[in-house]
Amino acid sequence: MLSPAIYEEIVLPFHQELFRFLEERGVAHRPLVAGGNLLPLLPELVKCGANQFLLDYQLPLEKVKTVLQEYPRCCSE
Repeated sequence: MLSPAIYEEIVLPFHQELFRFLEERGVAHRPLVAGGNLLPLLPELVKCGANQFLLDYQLPLEKVKTVLQEYPRCCSE
């Protein structure tokens, strides 16, 4: 598991470059597939440019909504 700081510093720039590349080429579905409890990383993950998140770990919806309340388009039922 990566800390939010390590994700932001090392992985996020790569993800942003990758998803920007895909978006510029008209790729409509840009999923990020990830594993583990990503609740601590959600504020950073929404900045990566993916438009879908496929997670293998069940996150409590109410906690996700709380974390993502400043990103209303990221959390829908």
